[in-house]
Amino acid sequence: QVWTYLRANEVPYNALLDQGYKSVGDYHSTRPVKAGEDERAGRWEGSEKTECGLHKDYFAMRAAFMARKKNQEAATSAQLTTVA
Repeated sequence: QVWTYLRANEVPYNALLDQGYKSVGDYHSTRPVKAGEDERAGRWEGSEKTECGLHKDYFAMRAAFMARKKNQEAATSAQLTTVA
């Protein structure tokens, strides 16, 4: 149901999820999890730390995504109008 919602509503998500990362952090502190591991096992391995402290604002990310999409659609529409 979650993936259906994401696709239907064009919710952006991190493509690293498709590569086995279940919890995504900084490049130097994250690895894909292995079968049977907790989803956060790939974060800060060998450290007591569990968070980097930097978090993106979802609503700002969503607004930027929608703006890019609108611009791409406008550019495509303009190209189609020019060709016709």
